Amino acid sequence: MCLDTSYYLKKYISLLLIVCMLGGTGIVTYAASLYACSLELGIGSNGLAVTYTTRFSATASEIGVKDVVLYEKIGNTWYAYDIPQGSRTNTSAYNGGGTYTNAVRGRTYKATCTHYAVYDGVTYTLESETREFVYN
Repeated sequence: MCLDTSYYLKKYISLLLIVCMLGGTGIVTYAASLYACSLELGIGSNGLAVTYTTRFSATASEIGVKDVVLYEKIGNTWYAYDIPQGSRTNTSAYNGGGTYTNAVRGRTYKATCTHYAVYDGVTYTLESETREFVYN
């Protein structure tokens, strides 16, 4: 019995080509996104420090934080205070913050904000909230 090796060789090469085509070209694509964004509370030199960082995976036409709110718990009620927002243009990162000078030692605080980036006319957002923090 004689085997036609050229037949099997053609099948093997065809299969190898299919596997190579399905394996891709090595080009990696990714979606633009916000990442490593943070919102933190801490002890400042003259009050409660609020700091935030917003990062985007590409150069955004605008990047920053908005709707920054500091909450103070008095008794069982939370009171909200707007904190200034900020932004930068034509960059991939924004860092900012401020100090709440009316903080009272022993009271509990928390904060929320919206990180955002505008890229190719699309606005990307990510919500952040801190844990409760007792100012001492």
